[in-house]
Amino acid sequence: MMNERMIFLDVDGVLNNIATRERSNNGMIGIDPVKVQLLKEIKDQTGARIVLTSTWRNEWEPDYESCGLDGKYLSDSLTSGGVEIHDKIPGLSGIHRGSEIRRYAKTTGCRSFIVLDDEKFPDFTISGIREKGSRANWIHTQFYTQNGGLQPEHVQAAVRLFQQQDRLLE
Repeated sequence: MMNERMIFLDVDGVLNNIATRERSNNGMIGIDPVKVQLLKEIKDQTGARIVLTSTWRNEWEPDYESCGLDGKYLSDSLTSGGVEIHDKIPGLSGIHRGSEIRRYAKTTGCRSFIVLDDEKFPDFTISGIREKGSRANWIHTQFYTQNGGLQPEHVQAAVRLFQQQDRLLE
């Protein structure tokens, strides 16, 4: 996995928003197929692999048959849109999402990454996850708006962030 690009993906607030009508198998807010297509655009333009950071990871496993009900729904929703989850970050007891992302990126030899998330976790800054500046790697989406979740401008921003990271690595 050395030198790969990765997209660390949250689900709620990225692949859906407060107005999403789709529902998961358990009746929770589901996945918006339009948001999946935007994620596919990022993946296709950058060649990045998708690593699940969302609490949905508790239902998802690389082996489809081992997934919980909502994990299967998530896999089906993404696969039908041409997107595949590569892996998930482990849930490390007592550690926040930023630390989990940083540890995963470091242990897998990830070259560059972006974080798609609607929430800023307390440890993002200390973990080197930034929304602005020359080392930005976080695209901050919104859940609580009608037009929330992943947007076309986020696709462009993701491509730019990967290009920016590549220049820093040269």
